[in-house]
Amino acid sequence: SKTFPLQFPADYHGAEVAGREADFMVTMKKIELQHLPEVDDAFAKALGIAEGTVEGLRADVRKNLEREVKFRVLARNKAAAMEALRRTAEQVRRTTFREAWFTLAWRWMALLSILFVIAIGANALIGRFGGLDDIKAS
Repeated sequence: SKTFPLQFPADYHGAEVAGREADFMVTMKKIELQHLPEVDDAFAKALGIAEGTVEGLRADVRKNLEREVKFRVLARNKAAAMEALRRTAEQVRRTTFREAWFTLAWRWMALLSILFVIAIGANALIGRFGGLDDIKAS
């Protein structure tokens, strides 16, 4: 075991110890070393390689890597195609909305023009007969 004096940060969430120094005791329970096995036929057999040889292990690793690369490329291409489809659909949606809005605006303008023509015609009729009182009397 070893003790280390360390200071808590001033903005530490525990206000009672923020900015203060404390002794921390550390006890090492276990040390492990990395052990890499020898790559030999026994290792290949232990991994379940059918041939049980280093050449068979290498062939199996290559086959797995190639399959993984193929699936990643397919997934990336699928994601790119889906993104292009999403952008196209969004553009079509915006275009369709815009076209619908302009169509509606043109129809309203046409309707207002017709109403304006009717109003002008009615005004002309009223003026011709001298006003609404004369029309009612007729």
